[in-house]
Amino acid sequence: MVINMKKGLGRIVCVLVMLFLMGMTVCAADTGNINGDAVKKNTVLQIYADVELHEQPNASSDITTTLTKGTPVIIMEDSNDGWCKVSYKEEIGYIQVSLLIPLGNQEVLDNEFKDIKEENILTYSEAEMAKESIASARIWGTVIVVLVIAIFGVGIVSALRKEHEKT
Repeated sequence: MVINMKKGLGRIVCVLVMLFLMGMTVCAADTGNINGDAVKKNTVLQIYADVELHEQPNASSDITTTLTKGTPVIIMEDSNDGWCKVSYKEEIGYIQVSLLIPLGNQEVLDNEFKDIKEENILTYSEAEMAKESIASARIWGTVIVVLVIAIFGVGIVSALRKEHEKT
């Protein structure tokens, strides 16, 4: 009787485990290159291997720079004939679609955007300080002009009083 209960309990546990496993969703990791039709404008993808950035969408065109594996790039135009226009920092050029993969390391992109943001904040701060400096220079210039006019005015008034007292 105890053996039958253990068998029955074992069967119930097996059935529950099988039901649990059957209910799980399984997702395959996307590790392959991207289909050329999937590369659309204004998306961010990653370079699959070290790649040369070309001026035109063909392998014989001049090379503007070399990007290293894992570099995130912004797609500037939808893919065409196996090539797409990309942007990385100030560099713009063409690479083959087969060298692109989905963005794997979001931290790299976040750090890049953080660096760009900090550079823009510094540039904005410098521009604001320059504006304040110009405004301050104008104020001090106006104060100096008023003081010079007042000194001449006092001198002229004093000279006229002395002339008036002599007569």
